[in-house]
Amino acid sequence: KPDVIRNSVVVSDNERGKPVASAEVLVEPKHAKGDTVSRSKFIISHPGDVQDMYTLQANKIGEGTYGSVTIGVHNSTHQQRAIKTMSKANMKHVVRFQQEIQIMKTMDHPNIIKLYETFEDRKHIYLAMELCTGGELFDRIIEVGQFTEKDAAIVVQQMLSAVFYMHTRGVCHRDLKPENFLFLSKGTWVLSRTRC
Repeated sequence: KPDVIRNSVVVSDNERGKPVASAEVLVEPKHAKGDTVSRSKFIISHPGDVQDMYTLQANKIGEGTYGSVTIGVHNSTHQQRAIKTMSKANMKHVVRFQQEIQIMKTMDHPNIIKLYETFEDRKHIYLAMELCTGGELFDRIIEVGQFTEKDAAIVVQQMLSAVFYMHTRGVCHRDLKPENFLFLSKGTWVLSRTRC
């Protein structure tokens, strides 16, 4: 078992004070200082068009202020990625966004979305990221109405683990909300849109 920074048990009681759910909270193993720096060296920044390496599906799976997200299939490995395409013309501060990308490259945590590679041409910046097909936490809350105490404890544990990891590395997200937590796989949420 890895050396952990914090190991706690969260217990939820019903209105009569009887324990009804608990979740063990393991907050990120300690890493050597060079761990996150070494990961960033493996994330390649390509000049040019993303379609040189990925075949993009026509339909969009997401759209925001700065651009859109489609599914891209890597031409060599056939792995699916979420390809975020952002227009530089829509960005107020391109340099600040490029700094945010540098921070994203250093993040290596199971509850923070992974950035695999970037592309940049004259008009656009493209991010090839971990594909999350399960939707947003916000949509899941609307769908189920309310979480059980056990499910809520699991979600909160994953959120706090991601935020604690970022804070120990001097990074503040500045936009925490249910829309920025995405469903990656059964029972696992990831925080998207790392902000500096």
